Parts: sequence; structure tokens; C-alpha cells
Amino acid sequence: MLGVHIAGRRIDRGGAAEVHALLQDTAVPDIQLADVFRAIKCVRGVEDQGVRPQINEPNCNAEFPGLWNSYTNEIELGTQGRVQLVVLRPPQGSESSWQRDTSQTRDLTLGSGAWRIPKRGNQQNACADSSLTLNQVLGPCAAFYDGAGNLYVAARQTIYIPGKLSVLRDVIYRVDNDPMQEPVEGDASMFVIACEAGTSCDTNRLSPDYGFDVREMLRARGRASNGLFYPGTTFPSRDLMAVLVHGRVRFGLSGNPANQEVNAVVVSGCDPALPPERCDLTMQRNLQLYGSVISRLLVFEQNVDLYQVPDLRRYLPFVLDRFLNAPGGSAVVVTQWREIGF
Repeated sequence: MLGVHIAGRRIDRGGAAEVHALLQDTAVPDIQLADVFRAIKCVRGVEDQGVRPQINEPNCNAEFPGLWNSYTNEIELGTQGRVQLVVLRPPQGSESSWQRDTSQTRDLTLGSGAWRIPKRGNQQNACADSSLTLNQVLGPCAAFYDGAGNLYVAARQTIYIPGKLSVLRDVIYRVDNDPMQEPVEGDASMFVIACEAGTSCDTNRLSPDYGFDVREMLRARGRASNGLFYPGTTFPSRDLMAVLVHGRVRFGLSGNPANQEVNAVVVSGCDPALPPERCDLTMQRNLQLYGSVISRLLVFEQNVDLYQVPDLRRYLPFVLDRFLNAPGGSAVVVTQWREIGF
């Protein structure tokens, strides 16, 4: 993939009429996309001798230090050996604790229903305790969604989803062990969307579904923009969520383009032997994207405002920055916001 480094200066013309003077570097780095397929396998910690080089702990440690067997949420083997999520729903009727949600076993949805995801290591009963307050729930739970558009993720989690992740309403997320306190820098977490065999987003299908389907806004608690149109910005460095997708991604937001914001780092890919259309990243609506997107194929169906993240590696305390490395050096790093694109 060829990366283009854009630099420039902002000329203030008042609100939406701001003009950005751009300068494209004469030297364009060739940024190699790391193998997402292998990275997902490494996260699960399951050896695969049928690929070359083999997927095992030594090879994963060499390619993706820290990813081997690194998922932090509870998963289990279901029928036919398929990996299933352990997701809890709120108590109903006479129930006194949160119960297993059998509707979300492989896919996960940010919509109108609340859920909790217990941490790995026999934390299900503790996570199911209905008496937990907001500043307690992220002790035994890797993530908590209240059903009203607020997502709380414990710090430094690697949450493994066998199928897809859908964002069906405006969501504000917070990454921190204690949401009642001021966030701590370096607490970023990552959702790993595996699109395993048998799921609707399996890239081996001729027309796979979207693995990461963002239909409404997904913003950090400290949103990047602080006004309409082209505002001054600050990156939510203390609340950052990254998403690693073995499959297709869509940003299909609705509403006023000037207010449609996404704060995230997204990397998508699939088996290199498959066509890139099986793992493309498509932007179907106007939006302001603060963060980074990396994919084998980027499709822009409408104008998109892309804002680079200043010195992204400072905000990613895990091996995801492996996907940002260029041969013989590092990827482009900027020290202040620049608008790039259209």
C-alpha cells in the first residue's frame, strides 16, 4: 500500500470556509500492511500448521510481540467446535443477576440492548452481579454497554469477537478501569473482529457481510471536535479504541455530515490470497474521521474528512502499531492535526 504524507497550514476563513493549504511530499513511503489473518490467529493462541510460516507461539511472538493468546474476555467452544462469546443480559422479572444472552453468541451489537462481557478466567459470576456500580463493573467485566449509547471498556483489553460488530446507534465510549474518575493516559483497548468460519462476515464467502458495520457515530467520551464544520480539535488520547478486523468494514452513517464523527483506529484485512474486495473498508457517507484507517482496499463513495492522529504510537499500548511500520523506518508521524483528503 502506498501512503501519502500530506502537510500544510490552515488558513482561517471563518468556520466552514476554512481552507487548508496542502503540500504532498515527493517521497511517498510504501507502508506494508501486516498480515491481519495471522494476527487474528495469534490473538486466539491456536496453532495452525497448515499455513507457511506456521502459526505458533514462537512465530507469533516474532511477528506480533504480545499478541499470542492475548484475548482478555471469556469465550468458549460451542457446537461443532465453534468459538462463542460469553455475553450477559440484564436481569428480567424475578431474576436477581445478569444472565447469559443467547442472542449474541458470535456477533455483538451496540444497539438498544444492554450487555456485559466478563473477563477471562472464571469472572462470569462476578460480572453478573447486578449490585455492581459503574465504578465497580469493569473489575470483573471486560466491557459494559448500557443500551442507551454508552460503552465502557476496561483499560488495556483485547476483546475477541468470533463474528461481527455492529454499531446501530450513536455511541459514546470510555476506556478506563474506573469511569467515575478522570481517564488515565495509555489505557487504550482493542476489539478483535475475527469473522470466523460459519459467520456472516466470513471472508471466504463470495459476498461476505461487513465485519465492522458502523451505521451511526462512534465517539470517544472526549470527542475530537468541539464545534461545527471544521473546528479546532484535540485527539481523545486518554480514551482510544482500536479495532482489528479480519474482514470488511463500512462507515454508513446518516444525518448531518458536519456532525458525523468517528474516533477510532481501524485496521482491516484478510487472507492475502483472497481478493481485496473481501476485506475492503468503505465509507458510504460524509463523516469526520479522527484516527487512522488501514486496509488493503479503501473505497470512498462520498467526501470524507480525514484527520491524522498526532504521534499515534503514543496512544496504542499494544502491538497494533506493528501495522503502522514502514520498511526501514516508521510510518508518517505528525505533531499537530492536519486535515487530509477531499
